[in-house]
Amino acid sequence: MNHVNEITRYVNIVDYEKLRETALDTALRTGCRAVDALFIGYAKETGSILVSADRLQISSARKVGVDAYYLPEECDELIIRTQKL
Repeated sequence: MNHVNEITRYVNIVDYEKLRETALDTALRTGCRAVDALFIGYAKETGSILVSADRLQISSARKVGVDAYYLPEECDELIIRTQKL
């Protein structure tokens, strides 16, 4: 059971209703796909950095103020950003 406790130390639980509201707001503001709205909403609610190889997802995330990086072209910037954490 100790391994479960160790793993869950790194898991962020987000209230589903709040995530749903944030995702809906993101989708309406950006016109993004529903699944992208959920990932973006989760990043926004947890203050996480969003990293993706999906240019459209990154564009939508940035429109709502999420710190987002397009991996194929912004890997160096991402490394610099994560070193500051």
